[in-house]
Amino acid sequence: MSLDFVLKWYNRIPKPHRKLPLVIYKGKAYSPNKVLEEVKKGTQLGQELQAVLETGKFTKEETYEKLAKIRLKMLLKNLPPEVGIATFSGKVYTRDELLKMIEEGEDVGRELIELEKQIIKQELGVQ
Repeated sequence: MSLDFVLKWYNRIPKPHRKLPLVIYKGKAYSPNKVLEEVKKGTQLGQELQAVLETGKFTKEETYEKLAKIRLKMLLKNLPPEVGIATFSGKVYTRDELLKMIEEGEDVGRELIELEKQIIKQELGVQ
């Protein structure tokens, strides 16, 4: 196992996404920043996370859904409530409307979840 492998993986991930949960291990979600920190420190957790990355044994499909929801909620909650988010259809949703649709997995919320799942898989290198 090498730090170089983890660094290559880490550097592929867009900087704004490095603070978002991405790797789930033993029921806990870790951001790329945390994974890299633990690997660099040489902790037992770091070694275990690195092994997960190197073997490509990631997450079950239903966990991608949960992870996508967590990440989307984190991103949206950081926006001011008065910010509107426009879709290609021309409809503008409030932050709170989108949060509700994501939680319920309906309409635009379902589409956002599916897109986020694709991003997660790309960042993990499983697509």
